[in-house]
Amino acid sequence: TTNPNVSKTFGTRHRAAIGITEESDAVVIAVSEEDGGISLVTDGRLTRGLDAGTLRGTLQKLVV
Repeated sequence: TTNPNVSKTFGTRHRAAIGITEESDAVVIAVSEEDGGISLVTDGRLTRGLDAGTLRGTLQKLVV
């Protein structure tokens, strides 16, 4: 992403995930190397701290 409002605390993986969803209709699941936290990125928006059940439910809603 080149969005200046995206936190500088995000690493390359998360910034790339945000960027690809800004440019396409991709849905990205990013997993932190540091803490194993799961994030979901759609339309340039990152949602952090998801558990497996929440991730599954959110993905099912996006696919329908």
